Amino acid sequence: MHYTNCTLRGRNVAGMGGDPAPDGMPTVWTTYMAVDDADAAAKRGTGNGGALMMEPMDVMSLGRMAVATDPTGAAFGMWQAVDHIGSSLVNEPGAVTWTELATRDLDAAKRFYSAVFGYGWDDFDTGEGGPRTRPSRSRARAWAARC
Repeated sequence: MHYTNCTLRGRNVAGMGGDPAPDGMPTVWTTYMAVDDADAAAKRGTGNGGALMMEPMDVMSLGRMAVATDPTGAAFGMWQAVDHIGSSLVNEPGAVTWTELATRDLDAAKRFYSAVFGYGWDDFDTGEGGPRTRPSRSRARAWAARC
């Protein structure tokens, strides 16, 4: 597999890699959620209706990762940092600034991400399209502190 870190002003902002994908598999970006324990997070994921696409595995001395799908079919990664924290520059032009899930079953997704990552939710009105939901930072921080 070929892999490279994408940098901006000398700081990691993303990674790209891979060999030719199997037929029918699209080229995609994967969002990785930071976790303290990839094995425990993977277990919470499968215990709450998700499925593992890639079992937890060590990535040299950089960290430990897993790739899963939530009950609605959305793929995501989990990253337990060791020598590589992930993105060291965010929220600036050219760097990742926001990740958003477009799902057909918002209630199922909310239950799953609350159970796996401790997310709380803040709904806000977007007009005709109905309410939108975003993770509540304060609840996620409180949940992480007790894990």
